[in-house]
Amino acid sequence: MQAPFNVRAGLGGTGMDWQSGIALERGYNIRPRPVRRIFGLNDDFPDLSEHLGGDLGPYKGWDRVNAPMIRHWCEAMGEHNPIYTDLQAAGAEGFDRVVAPPAMLQAWCMPGFGEQHPPGSERSEPMAVLPLLEAAGYPAVVAVNCEQEYARYLEDGDEIYYRSSIESISDKKTTALGVGFFVTQLCTYYDQRDEVVGTMRFRVLQYRPHDLPDTLS
Repeated sequence: MQAPFNVRAGLGGTGMDWQSGIALERGYNIRPRPVRRIFGLNDDFPDLSEHLGGDLGPYKGWDRVNAPMIRHWCEAMGEHNPIYTDLQAAGAEGFDRVVAPPAMLQAWCMPGFGEQHPPGSERSEPMAVLPLLEAAGYPAVVAVNCEQEYARYLEDGDEIYYRSSIESISDKKTTALGVGFFVTQLCTYYDQRDEVVGTMRFRVLQYRPHDLPDTLS
C-alpha cells in the first residue's frame, strides 16, 4: 500500500515552483482541518462568514489521467523518472499502469478556456468571496502559496474530481504589497471510486495596493 506524501510549493514572481521537492510523510491523516473564523472585520465591511467552510462540488476534469498529458508535463518540467512514462518501469515498482507525477494533481481538474468545467460539474464559483473583497475596496490579488498532500499515485485511466471549501479568511494584514486578507481554499480530490486521493490548499492575498486611495474611509 502506498504511503501518503505531500509537497509544498511557493508561488513567486516567476510562477509556481513545483521543483521545491517532495517530502514523504508516513501516516498522514487526509481529513480536512477545522474551519477557522474571520477576525477583524469592521461594521462597514461585508459579512463574509457565510463563505467560510462550505462544500462545493464536484468540479470534474475534462480528461481522465492519461499518458500523453503525463509525458507533456514531464517534458515541460524536466522530470525523468521512468515510472511516469515507461510501463515496464512502472510495473517494476508494482503499478499496473504508468503513474502521474503527484504535483499534477491540480492539472486534472483545471477548467478549460472560458473557465468551464465539463457537464455535471458544480456551476458556482469556488472562491466567490474574492469578488466581494474586490467590491469592498481590495481590487488586487496575488497567489501566495500552494500545499498539496497525496494519498496515492494517480494511474493512467483514473477519473478525478474535487470538492472545494474556504478554509480560512485572515484578519486584515499589512504587507509589502498593500493591505488585505489572506484567503485559503481547500480542494479535496477524489477518484472514480469516490476515494480521497489528495488535497490542495491554495492561498491568495486579496489586497488594496499602498498607492491606491482608501475607498473605505
